[in-house]
Amino acid sequence: MANIFNNMNLKEHIRKVLKEETDSGFDKNPEKYVKLLELLLEPYKNDNGICDIKVSYDFGNERFLDQGAYIIRIEFGIKDVKEITGSIFPNVHIDKIRYQIENKITNFLPINNLYVGTSLTPECGKNRWWDDDNN
Repeated sequence: MANIFNNMNLKEHIRKVLKEETDSGFDKNPEKYVKLLELLLEPYKNDNGICDIKVSYDFGNERFLDQGAYIIRIEFGIKDVKEITGSIFPNVHIDKIRYQIENKITNFLPINNLYVGTSLTPECGKNRWWDDDNN
């Protein structure tokens, strides 16, 4: 997996975005971090059994005690994780990757409300029987 945190262009881009958010009033548009998080997490896709990563911002309701939160959803392929770990019980590997991603985000960006969740699919790149063929 490429270490994007050593890439000076990315660091400069993040500094620029953070400065723009500070100057323009981040509180008025908290979704600005969504694109930055997508960029930050792009190298994780298709690595370590990860099929996809989706980033969104929930503006809050009863679910998050009237506060907004960033939602990171990591989809793992069971077959892909099994090939990496050699185990049919992928929980340890999945938890390790989830915590790694969560720590990278919280150490890199000033985000207080963050939820990193995972889901499983039989295999990356394959349609699941419950998926609609049009998606």
